[in-house]
Amino acid sequence: GGSISLNYTTVRYGGYFQYYCGYTCYYDYANLGIEGGSLSLNNSTVSNSGSDGIRTYTGSGGTLSIVNSTIQNNGRHGVNTNNVVAPNIQSSTFSNNGQHGLSMTNVGTLVVPSSTFSANGQRGLYAAGIVTGSITNSVFTGNGDFAAYLNFNNGRLTGNDGNSGSGNGKGVMVFTGTLSGATTLAPNPTLPYSFERNLTVNSGASL
Repeated sequence: GGSISLNYTTVRYGGYFQYYCGYTCYYDYANLGIEGGSLSLNNSTVSNSGSDGIRTYTGSGGTLSIVNSTIQNNGRHGVNTNNVVAPNIQSSTFSNNGQHGLSMTNVGTLVVPSSTFSANGQRGLYAAGIVTGSITNSVFTGNGDFAAYLNFNNGRLTGNDGNSGSGNGKGVMVFTGTLSGATTLAPNPTLPYSFERNLTVNSGASL
């Protein structure tokens, strides 16, 4: 795929979703799609898609950078990616999306500083396949389900201080999967931690 960089840009009303239309129909188009290429947003807005705001197609990965940007009012997920390893997410807002604000699977490295996840229909942040993660100085408010749901793949959380939450359906940051290495949990009084019963802490790891 190619590469595109959007600076001070608004992308809206471009997505469409229709699952069934009487016989066999399936349309699922995001405002912006990634098929193995590179997408960079700076000081931009992606909104009002009938489906996802941003998504990957065919599981092809690619690279994604979202900095000082807003992903809001999309019918499904704000961002929905698979195999986008080590995305660059900084100082951005994910709000009022129909499902998760930011949804990433097979993410590898996930670093999210100084971002806001608010009023999303399901989880503010969902990430699976984390090897190295850091979520710091971020705010989770009014999301319909878990504030944040983190699945680790023999991974660890290297930073988690300065986060806060209020008014979420389940006002916790959830840990699941398998932990390796050392994870130290900072005290975040308004956003406590929860551990799924299938969370595994490997031999030699610490939590």
